[in-house]
Amino acid sequence: MGDDGFLPAWRTAGEQAIRRRDTYTLNFHAVGSVVLGVPDELGALVAKGAAYLVDQRDRGRHLDDAAVLLACIADASDLAYDTMSPNDRRRVRAVLEHVGDERHASWANLDLDDRERGQMNAVLIRTAIASSL
Repeated sequence: MGDDGFLPAWRTAGEQAIRRRDTYTLNFHAVGSVVLGVPDELGALVAKGAAYLVDQRDRGRHLDDAAVLLACIADASDLAYDTMSPNDRRRVRAVLEHVGDERHASWANLDLDDRERGQMNAVLIRTAIASSL
């Protein structure tokens, strides 16, 4: 563990997620505006992969989250695969090894349309990562 209580691999993945973020501005009439930085889909998948690899307490929850993230991706061809480091690819592959199986328990939490979209995205992302080596 580092001085901040985080494992070095998780800290690095968190930094990757921060670099890969979308910024949203929320405007409130009474208090003004707030700017939020939210990891983009690829950054969130990288972070989930890192969490799965380093957090031994309940690894299944990271796979459940990855399945939901995969289902949320509207167009897997829009992801910035060219920005992925070898470690990023390793982290994403770690979760895809499990949720890439359409029978994996993490898919049971999703309705049919979301499950099919997520499973299709898992295949597309795995192919894109393999071809970007």
